[in-house]
Amino acid sequence: MDQFSSDMEVQRRPEILHSRVDDAVYALDTASGACFAFHGPSARLWELLGEPITPAAAARRLVEQYQIDEESCRREVADHFTSLHGEGLIVATGR
Repeated sequence: MDQFSSDMEVQRRPEILHSRVDDAVYALDTASGACFAFHGPSARLWELLGEPITPAAAARRLVEQYQIDEESCRREVADHFTSLHGEGLIVATGR
């Protein structure tokens, strides 16, 4: 899946271990041994992915919290979801 539509719900894979340390979230894919660090809005986005959420809804939440431009935020969220999916960290929920 190369791109997520704005109304497609996704969520982080439940078997990915993660922990917040200060302003960062560290995630570990125990199957591959890969470790990831998310900071600032990316860390918040990771937290939002704990429940099924659409890219559009995630972008709205980030815009509210970080007072950033909605259009560029939507693009960044879609790109980030694509990257996370490519790393095997998130899955479409099928809703």
